[in-house]
Amino acid sequence: MCRRFGSHVEVSCCRMMSGLVEINVTNGNSSQYLLVSDADNVSESWNSTALPDNTTSVPQSSLVADILGIWVTGVFCLLGFSGNVLSFLVLLQAFSRSPMFLVLRAVAVSDAIFLFCVFMTMTVVNVYPYLGILQVCQDYRGYIQFWVWPVLMMTQMMTVWLTVLVSVERFIAICYPLRAAVHCTIPRVRNAIIVITAVSILYNIPRYLEFYVDTPSSMQKTALGNDVLYRYLYNSFLYSVTLFLAPLLFLIFFNVKLVLALREGKKQWQSLQCRQKREQNLTIIPLAIVLVFFFCGTPSLIVNIIDSLYPKVWEYPGSITFMVVANFLVVLNSACNFIIYCLLGKKFRSRLIQLCRCRCCHSNDSNYRAVTQTMNSTNSDI
Repeated sequence: MCRRFGSHVEVSCCRMMSGLVEINVTNGNSSQYLLVSDADNVSESWNSTALPDNTTSVPQSSLVADILGIWVTGVFCLLGFSGNVLSFLVLLQAFSRSPMFLVLRAVAVSDAIFLFCVFMTMTVVNVYPYLGILQVCQDYRGYIQFWVWPVLMMTQMMTVWLTVLVSVERFIAICYPLRAAVHCTIPRVRNAIIVITAVSILYNIPRYLEFYVDTPSSMQKTALGNDVLYRYLYNSFLYSVTLFLAPLLFLIFFNVKLVLALREGKKQWQSLQCRQKREQNLTIIPLAIVLVFFFCGTPSLIVNIIDSLYPKVWEYPGSITFMVVANFLVVLNSACNFIIYCLLGKKFRSRLIQLCRCRCCHSNDSNYRAVTQTMNSTNSDI
């Protein structure tokens, strides 16, 4: 995910090294973009630059980075955060007894935290030069980035592997229905979620050791952050494998199997038991979530591969636009699950309306409890 610090500037050249894009500008000023994929997405100095009085032209790549990387991303973060909160509430009250919905609730929580962190690190700390508000966030952005950045990376990793967990649960439920009663239970799925959360946290703890707060508004790399072996092994290779390559391979395998099983199930629909029909109906939304993940995650994988093999490509202004778009798609992936639920889940829509109505008039406690009990009593489909 990229971000820009400072005002519009006139770009003379771009350079990207392991995720950090440094843009040299006229009149000795500089602006910086960050890539969410590794530790170098935090710049060596967090001091923003002012727009020179005699700078009149704004390059297209800089304008796209400002509009898409700060403002559009910020709007989608707010909308996505609200959508994930609503999704969690509906899935908690109306679909509380299914292992798949337990994973989807965990995805909603992870996505909400991720979007909040992105909003803080990409929009909030950059608001002051444009709107003249939240100056304290810019003045203390060194502390904000230091504490928020690793959490962002933790939740990004959690979301990716929770998506894989959804596919695994659906794969077992559809392809091996007799084993689902043993392996796809709520305690087992809950333990899997705990493991994914713990591994994501532990894996990203070293990110706290890559930088230190030099001044309230700036950060500097530590010896670990500057270590070449650490950067290429941990930040480039392991990051690409753990957040893109391995999850994509798992998702391709499980979802191809799922699609084939669903096609076979349609041919034998009349002979299927009610439980098998229900499980197949439940699989539509997870498949849509995975397809969105493929669409939104693939450009980021391409960015990381290009950065590893040919970093000089970022010297071309158009490549910056591609990187900004790729980073925006990562945000979009975490923000759009609520839309998927509303478009494909008829019962989700009705229960969302019921939840909003009973929340608005919950002063009548008896009606509120009656609606909640009705939602919890019919949670076999979405």
